[in-house]
Amino acid sequence: MSAPRPLVDRLLQLALDEDLARGDATSEAIFRKNEHLSAAFRPRQPVVVSGLWVVERLIELSGAELTLDQKVRDGSSVARGEIIATLSGPAVSVLCLERTCLNLMARLTAIATFTRQCVEALGEGRAVLVDTRKTTPGWRQLEKRSVLDGGGRNHRHDLGDGVMIKDNHIAAAGSLTAAVMAVRAHAHHLLRIEVEVDREDQLEEALALGVDVIMLDNFDNQRAALAVQKVRRERPDTIIELSGGIDLKRLPQLQVIGADVISMGALTHSAPSVDLGLDHLD
Repeated sequence: MSAPRPLVDRLLQLALDEDLARGDATSEAIFRKNEHLSAAFRPRQPVVVSGLWVVERLIELSGAELTLDQKVRDGSSVARGEIIATLSGPAVSVLCLERTCLNLMARLTAIATFTRQCVEALGEGRAVLVDTRKTTPGWRQLEKRSVLDGGGRNHRHDLGDGVMIKDNHIAAAGSLTAAVMAVRAHAHHLLRIEVEVDREDQLEEALALGVDVIMLDNFDNQRAALAVQKVRRERPDTIIELSGGIDLKRLPQLQVIGADVISMGALTHSAPSVDLGLDHLD
């Protein structure tokens, strides 16, 4: 697995604490310390696997003497009932971690599975599919990794990861121009400047300012197509992002518009749940 990540470890420790602060009254009563159990992670539907690295780290943090035998890698497509990995060790330890492991993996696998569906729907072309910061609080590193497992790409990881001037920045600064000029006076030279526009007059202003990235927010397909053509004519090196109101059905229509990036918050905030089980092996 990758090197430990402090934010991930804090989240996983919290997950352990909320389920095991008082131990496992059921498993500890039924099983002796030397009794062994092996179980297999299996999906009840076709999925794209994500979160095995998280389960591995969860086991390490728990201190349990368990072995995780991965049959596939994160990012793999698996069929219904196919074994993803097996978990072996003391029965009490396996059962203590069962639900926490399943909660984590099911959520992350759902994101990877939905992302793969969206990437396939978008199809080949200029535009790439990226996520947003609309992630579950505390889960961002995990969820963004799952987007990568599904074949998508990541937008900003945090507010310091790039400049994005949005509607509230513009309103508070007094104008789009004022906001851009303030950023240019204070942000360091390695940060690109992205501006969110939701009207054609703002698009004109952003083009005149020569910003690095223009996000067309909540433009319908017709308006987006016209805006993309305008940017290509006047500022061909400007990166164009489409965002807002984007769903699975709309993606193929957006690919032909010719933008560079399509950002979709639903990848992380609305991925349909998947059914994942940990089944006892005889």
